[in-house]
Amino acid sequence: MSFLEVIMVIIVLSAVVSALAMVKGQSRWNRLLGYNLVAGKVTMAIMLLAATSENTFYLDIAIVYSLLSFIGVTALSDYLVEDGTRDVLE
Repeated sequence: MSFLEVIMVIIVLSAVVSALAMVKGQSRWNRLLGYNLVAGKVTMAIMLLAATSENTFYLDIAIVYSLLSFIGVTALSDYLVEDGTRDVLE
């Protein structure tokens, strides 16, 4: 097992822990930030997969995934602001 594969396993495990924290989030904003954190870690895992497999197509997938997650977080945060849920705890 190479060094990059070990790092990828660590990132995936931290993404799972972050996903559990996202599910148990106290407010909508905490869950949204958790989703953003998980999306960033998944993007890093995809980029490490591209580095270990030497397949550049995975980099294109990582860029598209990152762009879609940014658009999703921006749209959800705009929805939450319009919904009037600006409080930290519900």
